[in-house]
Amino acid sequence: GSVGVPVSKKDDRPVSKLRPKAPLTQLATSTILSVSQSMAQSKSDACLLVNKDGSLVGIVTDNDFARRVVAKNVSLMDSVSTVMTPNPRCVSKDDSAMEALGIMIERKFRHLPVT
Repeated sequence: GSVGVPVSKKDDRPVSKLRPKAPLTQLATSTILSVSQSMAQSKSDACLLVNKDGSLVGIVTDNDFARRVVAKNVSLMDSVSTVMTPNPRCVSKDDSAMEALGIMIERKFRHLPVT
């Protein structure tokens, strides 16, 4: 690795070997209410937001709802795009799982979409 610690082949598994679960996905034009209800129903703490052609445009998390919606008294009927993190950093399923973990630690991410 870049830290100078020898990395064994076992430690350099691709992200796909972690078997990430399929993410919850909603349209970025959905309301905050509908996305939060979908997240609650699926017991998910994050949702990937896409445009009508299916391209990833953002991510929203339970933390975003607490800090950007509840704390600021934003209407639940507003578009989720107003509180999402746009253009989230992603990793490929073929990327090194250790590199993905490094990104999450360095950037303080709790979620890292896998493409």
